[in-house]
Amino acid sequence: MIVSILSGCTNTKSSVEKEEASIVESNFEKTQMNNSIMTFDNQIVDFGTLPSDTIVEAKYTFQNTGVDTLIIQDIIADCTCMGEHTSNKVIPPGEKGFISISLDTHGKSSGQRLYSTVKTNSTDRFYSLIIKFDI
Repeated sequence: MIVSILSGCTNTKSSVEKEEASIVESNFEKTQMNNSIMTFDNQIVDFGTLPSDTIVEAKYTFQNTGVDTLIIQDIIADCTCMGEHTSNKVIPPGEKGFISISLDTHGKSSGQRLYSTVKTNSTDRFYSLIIKFDI
């Protein structure tokens, strides 16, 4: 009986407080976004069959097709075998840019599909870039 009383006391936020906190967080995120749109020519690069111990680079070109400045906030690779580079982190409306993802196939085997996530200030916020290959 004592255990149930103690565990009931650990949750001090009411459902109304939780809902209010969620609304505040959602509104904060919306104020951080704008009307920039990251439009990629292609989000998947398929290298086919690669030899082991090879370093390759996938290049993803894009354009800011929105009306506000696009800001690339972060690029998060799927694994440590990948590195990233961008032409520019701040892209005005109508301008183009690119993201290069390098891949080291050392220690990889069979079919692979690796992802990098691009975090931006655009309406969609996150974009996935995919590298496919076989060894």
